[in-house]
Amino acid sequence: MNKKPHHSKLPNAPLQEVIFELLWEIGRDEKGFPFDEEFNFAKGVFADITKHDFPFRKNTLLDTTQIRFYPVPVHQFWKAENTWPVLQIGHGMLVVNDIEANYTWDNYKNLIHQAIDFLLKSRQKELFFFTARLKYIDAYEIGDVNKLKFINENIKLTLQNHFISNVDVVTLNVNQTFKLEHDNFLEVVLSTGLSPDNKPALIWQSTVYNEGKMNREQLINWLENAHEIASKHFKQFINRELYDKFTQNK
Repeated sequence: MNKKPHHSKLPNAPLQEVIFELLWEIGRDEKGFPFDEEFNFAKGVFADITKHDFPFRKNTLLDTTQIRFYPVPVHQFWKAENTWPVLQIGHGMLVVNDIEANYTWDNYKNLIHQAIDFLLKSRQKELFFFTARLKYIDAYEIGDVNKLKFINENIKLTLQNHFISNVDVVTLNVNQTFKLEHDNFLEVVLSTGLSPDNKPALIWQSTVYNEGKMNREQLINWLENAHEIASKHFKQFINRELYDKFTQNK
């Protein structure tokens, strides 16, 4: 019996962006706001040890305000100007972003491992991680079609309105969160929007996350498991015909 080939990367993947987010325990300032007491020192060390791999730096607009947002990235470290991937840090937060053009799981996993090591080397005190998220954002151009009909035929989800008839849905947003094993959660957001080419598209965000306390070793193990969950979900979320389109060369 012939088996379907395993794809380390789908040739015609709908992937737009993949995002890893990591939060750790921080204290509070005299006013009770979340405050990472090591942040000002650590951001300089982080910048120094990443300068060969991520030499282009940007500060977000939030870095210029006196108001502290948490958890929100305030410093970005790019491969080059507007060249992905990008590492982002903020008070109690690390984010690793990349796009489909660069993506294979092994490459992205190694990038996350590298970013975590950069983070730990920039710190004098031990970090205790309490939230980790792995998010995939996919988009598929659908043209001028009946959106509910397209979803019902291509996504393993049935949507039907009983309160209005003979009217096409213009915008749509469905958000569901599922409790999985080992204190993992899967959040699925399905919405209408625009593709990078500014064409009508169906967009789905799939986030695997865990809010349990983890050290580095546990985090690395969780990351591999989170990817397996996300990969399985992607294949279960869409029907076979649509999946086969993603396996075809562009």
